[in-house]
Amino acid sequence: MEVEDQRHVEALIRRGVRWKAFSQAAVQLSRIAIGVALARLLTPADFGLAGMALVFAAYVLVFADLGLGAALVQRQELITGDLSTVFWASVASGTLFTFLGVGLAWPAAKFFGEPGLVPLFAVMSTTFVITSLGTTHKALLERSLDFRSLEIRAVASTLVGGIVSVSLAVAGAGAWAIVGQYLSWAVVSTILMWFAEQWRPQARFSRGSLHRLLGFGGSVLGNRFVYVSGDVATNALIGRFVGASGLGVYTVANNLVLTPLSRLSIPVAEVFFPGFSRMQDDRSRIALIWQQSLPYLGSVTLPALVGLVVVAPDFVIAVLGEQWRSAIPVIQVLAWVGLIRALQAWNSSILLAIDRAATLLRLSIASLAVTLVGVGVGIGFGGIVAVSIGVAVAQTAFSAVYLSVVARAVGVTVPSVLRTLVTPSLAAGAMGLAVWATSKALDHTQVGAGARLLLLILVGIPSYVLAVRIFCPTIFQRVTAVARARIGNSRPLNWSKV
Repeated sequence: MEVEDQRHVEALIRRGVRWKAFSQAAVQLSRIAIGVALARLLTPADFGLAGMALVFAAYVLVFADLGLGAALVQRQELITGDLSTVFWASVASGTLFTFLGVGLAWPAAKFFGEPGLVPLFAVMSTTFVITSLGTTHKALLERSLDFRSLEIRAVASTLVGGIVSVSLAVAGAGAWAIVGQYLSWAVVSTILMWFAEQWRPQARFSRGSLHRLLGFGGSVLGNRFVYVSGDVATNALIGRFVGASGLGVYTVANNLVLTPLSRLSIPVAEVFFPGFSRMQDDRSRIALIWQQSLPYLGSVTLPALVGLVVVAPDFVIAVLGEQWRSAIPVIQVLAWVGLIRALQAWNSSILLAIDRAATLLRLSIASLAVTLVGVGVGIGFGGIVAVSIGVAVAQTAFSAVYLSVVARAVGVTVPSVLRTLVTPSLAAGAMGLAVWATSKALDHTQVGAGARLLLLILVGIPSYVLAVRIFCPTIFQRVTAVARARIGNSRPLNWSKV
């Protein structure tokens, strides 16, 4: 890649990351507010029933485009017929799985022992065909690194989905509130995708294009299928052997810990994938960008998870309510899982960009196997906390292998990657210690959970800022420079140095 082209791509990546940062801040604040509102309005059984309906719907993004959208992004050149072929193949897949989902509604209800699951399961299945109508447009926007349009769509669809879900919950719709959220999100997201991308499909289909793109897309499809199957199998086993209430607790903990972090790190990975694909022949450059960006990711995820572990008891009681007390240890355990997943989120982008999709598929199969073993052992010990610990142990064991493979693929060592996270870890640890000491001091007072939570946050934020300034001076200087540039108190920032 020419130097000028490389600089242009890196500039587009930085711009994409900024748009991702904006949208994910808005989306996650909305999700947290919506999640808290729903937790207040619904019962653990409602969440569990909706979680059962979402088991099959979790495959929407897997089969909506058969992995062909990723192939459109990764390929250096596209030929005539590629786009329309991908569109019609995606719609055919979405339609097939919608009908399949409707047909599986009755067996699924029998498996879980919940007759009321039938209509929920059937309606959720329609999201397959709805989402498939926009996957080609999404791939084109990603290929051109037009993340402004993508992120505006993400914020708008999330807000509409939240409004629908809370309205249904207030009306007493129970589990339908969560189903309505997903369905409205899919509809709005697809409509906005067509407004953002002006390409329109033609009445043509090329078997040659399909065969050529499936070589890469098939591995991506397999990887997505296996990855999602881990979460789906976990939820299905919990729902079957622990019960709806146990699944409800796990779902809420997952929404508070794993989902927000995945919505932070994975969307940024979506920026890096097309960017890395443009420089796929320069692996040393990919490795450099990866190692330079990890400390920034760690500086966001590490304090969030450390803080959540410490404040979980007060957060659950003050925000979710006493009925969710059993979720406290689950949240604390899953915080570790969230950290591992967040820090690994960009690994898949690297392997896909350098055309190592088959390697990624094998890793995903290994991850699924060890996760199911962990879940099975947890169920054997009994209780949702044991299952969470089993998942955490399994993910920890797998992460070491995953990191080693990715590091070797781009020509760096595992220790060199881990060293980039040392200073953010020290900063997060210092903040966690300060918040923990404050929490212990408050144990001897009559301060309520809400006031305690506020005090702990007020201690945590400045203590972390101070810790970053001490342990991560480079990150502190660059972030404050960005802030000053944004509010106009300094000259515009040169992003090439950030």
